[in-house]
Amino acid sequence: MTYIPLDDWYDEADPPQFAVPLDIPFAPAKETFEKPAFLAGNPPSAQDVPLTQADKAWIVQKGMNPDTPTPPPSYAAQRALDSHLRKFDFVVPGSQDQWQSYVMYKYFELSLDPDPKISKPALDALAKTSIVGLAVERQEIAISNVTNEELDKRLKEALNKYAGNLIEGSAVRV
Repeated sequence: MTYIPLDDWYDEADPPQFAVPLDIPFAPAKETFEKPAFLAGNPPSAQDVPLTQADKAWIVQKGMNPDTPTPPPSYAAQRALDSHLRKFDFVVPGSQDQWQSYVMYKYFELSLDPDPKISKPALDALAKTSIVGLAVERQEIAISNVTNEELDKRLKEALNKYAGNLIEGSAVRV
């Protein structure tokens, strides 16, 4: 590895020693600067460097056995592996509150989608949750206190209304 010494103008008494790796893979500068995409203001990105078969084989090997000490064949292979592993870099919710927060956040993300086929169901699901409370179903129960005589009278009226005179007799309280 090649080191670049610091200039004399550096004003700290003991300058930090750090290595600047000059042997990292890079794209040829002339070709990069002449590309129409670069001239239009679009610098090269990670997708511009395609993976070779050796890169793909190394990624599979590293995924199967992460403890293998083999270095990546290219910077693109390491970047691709890191991007794949970042997808799984999260903590699984454990409690009910954490799961509820996770689901609500995912609904919120989907509700921001510009496609109404995706955002509308997400917004509907958000509205139905108890946290938002836009579509809460409420049941009202009315309690009225009546006397026994009033209750007997209402029952007889209901029986006469629905059963007619089919039921004859009298009720005796014991």
